[in-house]
Amino acid sequence: MTKNVTKVTVYVIHQLEEPHLESCGEGSLMVLEHDIRKKGFYYECIDDPLEVYHLLCSADAEVDGCRLVMEEEDDED
Repeated sequence: MTKNVTKVTVYVIHQLEEPHLESCGEGSLMVLEHDIRKKGFYYECIDDPLEVYHLLCSADAEVDGCRLVMEEEDDED
């Protein structure tokens, strides 16, 4: 069975308490999106998925970024 790639998903993970260098739709990620779409692939870009923040925050839940994630989750409940 042959499987073809049809979709490229990019996860952009920003370090906690560090400046964001790029996000989806900016800089080199815009170039990457253009190149991927030009080749006929579906492109998806996700900035800071919550699942990853759970892992990053497990080391230090008191970091500002972690408190924001926890507050957003509380608002969703």
